[in-house]
Amino acid sequence: MPASNREEEDRARLDGFEIEIFELVQREATAEQWKEWLRAPLEHAAAEGNLDLFTRLMDAGANGKAGWALMIAGADPNLRDGRKRSPLHLAAEAGHHRVIGSLLLNKADVDATTASRQTPLHLADSEGHTLCVCELLLGGADKDMVDGCGETALCKAAENNHVEAVEKLLAAGANHRVHPGNDFSPCTNAARRGHADVLQALLDKDSSELDATNDFGRAALHYAASFDGPVGNNGDAILVLLGAGADVNVKATTAVCCFTPLHVAVSHWKASNGTICALLEGGGHVNARTQHNNTPLHTAYECASVSVVELLLRWGADEKLANNDGDTPADVVGVLEQNDLDDEERGGHCNMSMVKMVARELAQIQVCQG
Repeated sequence: MPASNREEEDRARLDGFEIEIFELVQREATAEQWKEWLRAPLEHAAAEGNLDLFTRLMDAGANGKAGWALMIAGADPNLRDGRKRSPLHLAAEAGHHRVIGSLLLNKADVDATTASRQTPLHLADSEGHTLCVCELLLGGADKDMVDGCGETALCKAAENNHVEAVEKLLAAGANHRVHPGNDFSPCTNAARRGHADVLQALLDKDSSELDATNDFGRAALHYAASFDGPVGNNGDAILVLLGAGADVNVKATTAVCCFTPLHVAVSHWKASNGTICALLEGGGHVNARTQHNNTPLHTAYECASVSVVELLLRWGADEKLANNDGDTPADVVGVLEQNDLDDEERGGHCNMSMVKMVARELAQIQVCQG
């Protein structure tokens, strides 16, 4: 009988027993046996450029008894898939720090970039895999490389609220300032997402540029007031910034509108009273003026927000102050057109007459108290 037929018959006898065989091998194999048995399929996957199989085999080695001393000589550690990801990228994103260590020992490119110019360090920091971050830093990863969006690994860790990863990068000397060509720094990324603990770690390292503005003319406190966080209340982040010495009345340095963080905080139809109160309690000027002399109350009236108008008036906002067009806040009520809103926003948008009614009632209360 030809050898090929005998091989087919031998394999046929084992059909249906694959899982049992694998479980037996995995349970009973010594480290050396496990290493040897993985040699052939791993080399085959490398030779064929099958990155998915290659990575699955690495995972099996990383999670098995042998650890990943299983990186086989001759297997290419720099294979790329269609998105230009190498095994090191996949291990970093999945959190397999032992795989990373072995790949680096086998000359994997620690700063390889994907199609979107992300390095393994970018991916590890995005996911918060601190042990992977440590392995990559020990392997000489460039801490300050920027991806296709102009962000460093520290920006990624700060934006995704991974405090330990942030601390490891800072300890390794990562640049925590605005990177040339990027509009955001790690600090502004953390501020706009409301990540108070990350902000504290960054500011403990250096608070010298706390009020520095980016290319948009905004400081970190403007972003903390902008409600990009998951819960919409960035009061804790604001308190951290103010505690570090941020100027609560810092003005944006754009040519068209010098607004304060309070202007930003009241400019949303779902404005957070917690965020606004944090700014007011921190010394925010309730009657601060923009370049066109608009106050926060002008902005609140434009958004037709009853609760915010009420809050500002109770804090002493002057409803008689006019802007450069001669308009008082009441003159601009509801400037935000209904057709500019989506269905959800339209449903939550406050009735303009209610805003005016609240303003009149508060004015009467103030007169009586006076």
